[in-house]
Amino acid sequence: MSFWNPARINEDRQLEIDIRVILGISEDKLKKDLEKVEKKIEKHRESFIGKDVFSMTRKQRANINVRADNLAFERNEILRRLDLIKEAKEGNKC
Repeated sequence: MSFWNPARINEDRQLEIDIRVILGISEDKLKKDLEKVEKKIEKHRESFIGKDVFSMTRKQRANINVRADNLAFERNEILRRLDLIKEAKEGNKC
């Protein structure tokens, strides 16, 4: 090992490093997405609080409920993926 001939990393170690980097990048992205979804949920909740449900049509109430369900589903999917990343990191001991 010298300046012109540096030590080489074996393929297994390089794969571990690559996995750790990929998991870190995806975890950061998912955390940002989770923050965005949480803001959307809070905004939706605030807009729903100010409305009178008795003056709405069934279709309007259904659309509000569908929107809330879709946002909750999206949040749960992101949380599930973050849990998978956490398990993968613990499994690889990154």
